[in-house]
Order: sequence, then C-alpha cells, then structure tokens
Amino acid sequence: MGKSRKRKKRGAEKVAPSTAPTHRSIAWHPLLVVVAGVVAYYNSFAGTFVFDDHAHIHASSRIKDLWAVWPVLGGRRPTVDITLAVNYVAGGFEVWGYHLVNLLIHLSVALLLFAVIRRTLMLAPLRARYNRSSTWLATIVAVLWVVHPLNTQAVTYIIQRGESLMALFYLMTLYFVIRGTTARSGRAWFFAAVVACSMGMAGKAVMMTAPVAVLLYDRSFLSGSVGAAWKRRWMLYCGLFGTIGVLFACGVLQGVLDSTPHSTSVGLGFKGATPLQYGLTELGVLPYYLRLALWPDPLCFDYAWPFAHTFGEVAPFAAIVVGLLALTVWALVRHPRIGFICAWFFLILSPTSSIMPIRDALVEHRMYLPLAAVIVLIVLTGHEIFRLVERVVSQRKWILRLAAAFIVTATVACLIILTVRRNAVYASNETLWRDVTTKRPQNARGFLNVATSTTDMPGAVRALETAITIDPDFADAHFNLGQAYRNLRRFEDAAASYRRTAELDADLSASAELNLGLVLGKLGRSNESAGAYRRCLEADPANYKAHFNLGNLAAESGSNAVAIERYESCIASAPSFAQGRINLARVLMRVARWEDAGKHLVRALTLVNERARGDVHVRLATVLVELGRGDEAVSHLEAALRVDPNNAKAKRALAQLKADSAR
Repeated sequence: MGKSRKRKKRGAEKVAPSTAPTHRSIAWHPLLVVVAGVVAYYNSFAGTFVFDDHAHIHASSRIKDLWAVWPVLGGRRPTVDITLAVNYVAGGFEVWGYHLVNLLIHLSVALLLFAVIRRTLMLAPLRARYNRSSTWLATIVAVLWVVHPLNTQAVTYIIQRGESLMALFYLMTLYFVIRGTTARSGRAWFFAAVVACSMGMAGKAVMMTAPVAVLLYDRSFLSGSVGAAWKRRWMLYCGLFGTIGVLFACGVLQGVLDSTPHSTSVGLGFKGATPLQYGLTELGVLPYYLRLALWPDPLCFDYAWPFAHTFGEVAPFAAIVVGLLALTVWALVRHPRIGFICAWFFLILSPTSSIMPIRDALVEHRMYLPLAAVIVLIVLTGHEIFRLVERVVSQRKWILRLAAAFIVTATVACLIILTVRRNAVYASNETLWRDVTTKRPQNARGFLNVATSTTDMPGAVRALETAITIDPDFADAHFNLGQAYRNLRRFEDAAASYRRTAELDADLSASAELNLGLVLGKLGRSNESAGAYRRCLEADPANYKAHFNLGNLAAESGSNAVAIERYESCIASAPSFAQGRINLARVLMRVARWEDAGKHLVRALTLVNERARGDVHVRLATVLVELGRGDEAVSHLEAALRVDPNNAKAKRALAQLKADSAR
C-alpha cells in the first residue's frame, strides 16, 4: 500500500502526457516542412564562399584534419569547427557540400520547432483549446519559419551555420526537457538535454540564455512557478546552468569580458563603441528586427548600422522597446504562456542586443531563433481570429477555411520567392557586396569589399575612392587604394595612400610602410625606401620582409656587412624563407665566407620549389669548387641539368670542371 501511494504521489507531479491528434498520422506534416525548405533553398547550392568564409574555412588549419580532435576542440566554437572538418574531409572545398550541411541543419531546426510547438499545444493546459488544430498550427509556424528570407544569412552564408547549429541544440534542449516532463522516467531525457545544451554552448555564446528559457518554459507551461519548477527538477537545472562553464572552457567569456582595449570585434575591449553607446544603438535595432520579421524586404548583408551617441537619436524607438518590454513583463505575470513567447524574442537577443559592444550592431542572422516567436504570435492570433469568425459565420464555413488556406499558401509562396531571390545574391563576393552598396549607399565598408572582390582594377579604384569620400578616415580603404594604384603602376598615388594609412591606423602602419618602401623603390628613391622599411620595423621588429628588403638595398649599394646583418635578421624571423637564405649566401660568397654560404644554400634546397632548385644547385656548386670539393660540385651541376636541361650556367660550369679535371 505504501509503495502504491508513493507511485501515485510521484505521478501527481508529472504533467499529463499529450494525447494523439484525432487524425491518424502526422507523418506528412513534417514532410511538408521539409519540402517547403528545399524549394526555398534549392538555389543556395549555386552560391560560393563569401567574406568570412575564406578566413574560417579556406585559411583555417583547424578544419583540415578531422582526426586531430584536440586542436578542433581548443577553439572558441568547436561544435562549428567539427562540422566544417567533416565537410572538408568529405569533399575538400567543394562548396555544395557545405551548403548541403547548412540546409540539413536548417531543416532539422524547423522539424524541432514543429515538434516543440505541437507538443506544447498538446500539453494539459492547452489541449482543450488546441487539440484539433495543434498539428496544423505547428506545421504552419514551421513552414513560415523555414522559408522566411530573414533566415537566409544563417543558412546560405556558410560560416553562419554557427547560428543555426546553436538553434538546433537550443530547441533540442527544450524538446528533451518537454519529453522528460511527460515521460514515465525523465532522467534519460534530462541527461540528453544537458548534453545538447553543452554542445550548443560550444557553438555560440547566445546559448547561455537556453537554461533561462527552459526554466521560463517550465514555469509558464509545466509547473506554474519558478520555485515549483526548481523544486521538482533542480538537478536538471544545475546541469543546464552548469553548461555555461563550456563558454569559459572555450575562452569565450574571458575574451568578451576583457576590458583592455584591443583589436576585437566583440566584448568590453571593442574600441568602436562604449557599452552605453551600444545599448542606445540597440534600442533602434530591435524595432528594425521586428520590421524585417514582418516585412523582410529589402534585406542587406552588411547594414553598417551607425552607433548612437545620445538618447535623443533613439528616443522614439526607445519608447517602442520599453513599451514592448513592459507588455512582456505584464504578460508573464498575467498570461504567462503568451508572456513566454514574447520573452523568447527578447531573451535570445539579449546577448547581442543589450550593452555588450559588438562591431556589427545589426545583422540578420541574430533573428534566426527570435523570428520563431514573432511567427508563433502571428499564427496563434490568426487562429483566434479564425475561431471568432467561425463562431459568427453559421453557414458555408468551408469558404472561411478555404480563405484561411489561401492566405497561408500565398504568404508561404511570397516568402519562398523572396528567399530564392535572396539566395541568388550570394552567388559571388562581388554580387553580394554590390547588393550591399545598392541598398546602403553610405556603407563605406561595402564599397571596400566591392573593390577587393573585383578583378576590374579601375572599377576597384572608383569603389575605394567612393569609400574614402564616405569615410575619409577609413584606413583599410586607403591601404587597399594603395594596392590598387600599385597594380596600375600609379606609384606616386600609391605612396600617398600608404602614407595616409600609416597616419590613420597603428595596426596597419607596418604593412603600409612596407608597401610604401616597395613603391618608393619602384620610383628609384632608395633612401626614402629604406626609411619606410625602418619605420616598418619600428612598428613590427620581426617583419622579415622589411629586413629582407633592407638587405637587398644594402647589397645593391655594396654594403656587405649591413646586408649580411639584415638577411640574418630576416632568417631569424622567418627560417623557412628560402630567398632570404639564397640572397644571404650570395653576399657571403662575395666576402669569401664559403662554408657559411654553403650551409644556407643546402638549407635553401629543401625549401625552394622544383623550378627554382636548379639555380640553387649551380650556386652551391660554385661554393663547393671554392672549397675544393669538385666531385660534389659536379653532382650538383648534374642535378641542376636534370631540373632544367637548358640551364646555360650549369652547362658552362660543368664543362669547365670537366676540362680542369682532364688537365
């Protein structure tokens, strides 16, 4: 009897499990979600790697070896790196494979969204109201969300799979908790939720809001209060909140909280805006996010949203945000289920839309999960209007249902068209950035990226000059303009651009001075060129190219001792720089330091490519002759001829050696 009573008591704490819908099967509803997503994103496979894809995929050594697990796990987003490593191992840089994985993740998130909404509407508090329509409502929300063009940046822009992966684990965590509360034994589900939450934390810092979202969901739909939720499932919440430690293990929290001003795009060390300025800016950003959710056109890859400096700049938007937040708090108290939906929007955006400075104040992919809240509110509001009208209309209700189906279908079709059009913009770097400059003509960074993505040098110059007109102190634009002028052999103009870059940005000064030295050398102004290289070394003492170029200038002027010193500094900074060793050996040969020259040439042979190896063999043969090692010299000359049978120097030297040997 005692055991029976205990079982009954535990059962009373459980939420009544959901019941099956009245129709026989829901299998085709998820299929509808998948088909809609595939139709909307079928043309994304024609896209290429754009913008940061190159830095995080092409130039990343972290993803080149799937089995080198520790280097991958040592990064700030190991979950993302692992998926990229899988892509690389499976197909190298075949871009369609990366798009396929992004789409599969997106479809998985949509299916989880469907499952979470359907199970929520089937919970005991809502079952009476939504039992007959829960599957359809979940399907409509998931379809609208999966085809919404605001999500294209998180799906079609490959490296932003970090956002969609985070969303996958976010919804997975919530889904597992819902299943655990309605299962006979929820331990396995709760353990899975903690694992999913950990994986999400290893993908993106926004995941830190997931434990709060789960607790708020529990309070709103399951337990009735935060205290009751914590009392019943305290071990679960200790595990979920404990996963925030993953962010510390990945170094994310340390980087964000480091207040020392440094070159960073996010955190207290970001030099572009103070926390107050960023917070003011986000008061204007949040209403714009809502506008994009309701009317997703035009969309833009880079808004270059300006930072606000005074409250007056954002006062009208602040009134909107404060009003919406007040309504959310009121709803959480009086109507907690509606309040949860509203809180979902603000909660997930809070890490990026509060006071923590980020270089880009507004980017579309941040609305990936918050968009679901907007769509849920719209669909549920539409459902209530439909029920109200249905009660009023006593006859021909089929017309009403047909009208509702038409509205939903037409909306989905319009969203698909916009998404397909948006995907086409990602066809290349140039099309992407030209779209940006069309929609945001005051975006200097957009014109900079148009210039760097085009092969039309005159066109690049025009774009960079436009960027500088918009922002005269844009150091990156000045530097790239110098590069473009240099390619066009406009060396005087290039020199002026490099000088301006060095004045504007200390971080770019070393590169600017190095390139200034090169163009001044082209103009025959050796002394000024040497001065530029020395200033480069003041900014970056280990810059091997500056040491190398100073060595070349010294060698040309006959200053052998200075040249040797510079070349040795070059090699110390870059031991694998073959040309530095070759040029050093050349000067060492001038001063008859044959042994030292030979050592550097032997090392250079292991560093140069096949085509350059012949000349190194010839130089090494010359050294060996001077050292009295003629037989070794012959073997190197023969090796040079194997590389290039027409090498005239090798032929002459070999003939001379054979003639000397015959005497």
